[in-house]
Amino acid sequence: MSATPALRRTPFESGTRIEVLVEDKVASSVLVYDRLVRIGGKLFTCGGIGDVSTRREHRQHGYARMMMQDAVAYMQEKQFHFSALFGIPNFYPKFGYVVALPGIESSVPLRDAEFAQARYSVRELEPADHPRVAEIYEQMTAERTFSCARDPKTWSGFRIGGNWSDRIGAFVVLDGDKIIGYASYELNPGHHALGEIGYSTPNAWSTILAEGTRQALEKRVEFLVLHAPADDPFLHYARRYGCSTSLNYARNSGGMARLIDQSTVLKALRPVFKRRLESSGSAWRGTLLFKTDLGATSVKLGEGTTTTLELPQTLLTQWLLGYREIAESLFESDVIVPDELIEVLQAIFPFGYPYIYATDRF
Repeated sequence: MSATPALRRTPFESGTRIEVLVEDKVASSVLVYDRLVRIGGKLFTCGGIGDVSTRREHRQHGYARMMMQDAVAYMQEKQFHFSALFGIPNFYPKFGYVVALPGIESSVPLRDAEFAQARYSVRELEPADHPRVAEIYEQMTAERTFSCARDPKTWSGFRIGGNWSDRIGAFVVLDGDKIIGYASYELNPGHHALGEIGYSTPNAWSTILAEGTRQALEKRVEFLVLHAPADDPFLHYARRYGCSTSLNYARNSGGMARLIDQSTVLKALRPVFKRRLESSGSAWRGTLLFKTDLGATSVKLGEGTTTTLELPQTLLTQWLLGYREIAESLFESDVIVPDELIEVLQAIFPFGYPYIYATDRF
């Protein structure tokens, strides 16, 4: 008779480890990282799912499912607002996760990037620079949907690059003694990528590109790879040097997310929704009643009647992150939205490019 599996939760500095034990040995495990993410300039707690593993001899026994179910239950108990992960195909949708973060990668041919001019001095990142770099990041991402918050007092530098490599370095751009820009970069041979690009002023752009190009030329590669959101102004600048951007909208893998606490999230975003609605010029006012598989939540956006929307939490998650446009998502069979609300929803759930920077991933 096979042993009955047991669950164990163990807190660590930046999250909680959840394990399935069989005969007191770990059969399957996952780390739930504590993160703060942004939507509409507001911060929400997010459980980042990472380091998912099941020992080979324990696969096909349902232990991974048991572990993930407990991870979701744990986040519900702790009242997390969201959860997110970067996952393999065909596994995570059964736990309520949906693709919500596009894969984005850009590149510039070095034969063109060589024309970028270094207008400021550059040096390697030092530990004493961490607070200033974190400050620049926070200013730059204040309105970036699903970017993770960093505390300048505690942020300890870059962990990984854009391709999950932990062999990374970083440099800063200096205007006198003041840091005005930075970038992390990968140390792997045969490939050169800037894993994160940050700046407090557009004046830093040419120097960041020039330094990245110089490093890439030393590796004798043909392209400099850039990891940044598709609408990052730095990529707009890089267009003059032949920048190409590739966006990947996966079916059920890659960057995924789900709502954990629907009510708290929607109510916290009420001022954001009201501001967006007013800015759109729409005359509609009233209350929206969102009905999903997580329950019903009403959001009052002015005096008027209550209008009900029915949709799965997966689609609501995609709307909240700006991953899907309203008009194209209304064709789903399990979505019921009155026609008169389409323009309202387009105003309060704008399409965009949600992004978690590489070093904050899990």
